[in-house]
Amino acid sequence: MVVLFLILLLSVNEFGAFYTLKDLPEDLRHSFYRICAKWNLRIPEKDVVIYEARSLEEFRDITGQTYRMGGLYSDGVIIVQPFLVLKRKGLFERIIIHELLHWVLQENYELPKWFEEGFIMTVLEIRPQDLDGLHRFYLEKFLKEVKYEDIRLYLDSHRISSDGGSNKSSDVPR
Repeated sequence: MVVLFLILLLSVNEFGAFYTLKDLPEDLRHSFYRICAKWNLRIPEKDVVIYEARSLEEFRDITGQTYRMGGLYSDGVIIVQPFLVLKRKGLFERIIIHELLHWVLQENYELPKWFEEGFIMTVLEIRPQDLDGLHRFYLEKFLKEVKYEDIRLYLDSHRISSDGGSNKSSDVPR
């Protein structure tokens, strides 16, 4: 995905904007850090690159996603719709934090997709009735399969160990 992203970027004359975590607004960073602290999530040493697409069309061309998706994380890169578009939709902070949490989780854990998405939507206080499609399915599965008080245990059981291996367990705490 990242290679395709870079090839597409090199084939256009103008680039969107590139950011890192430290370039984001202070209040957004504070909210993100607060979530990470609450759930004992380690911020990766390797910085994430955030690419703000120049237009919705560029976002679609790079990600292959419809405009209903505000952002996409893959291999250390977050690609998002233009910030102004996300702000007008009232989704800027939620989308950026959502994708930052994908970065943190994928760098530190080997989680099933349903758990990763469900966890993120739970900590961002998103309700199933506010979603459709796969996101709704993942959140409903998460809420059905994992007790709130067992989330940390589940995360710990799927943490990538310091030697690069996984502590992955097939059991879902109930």
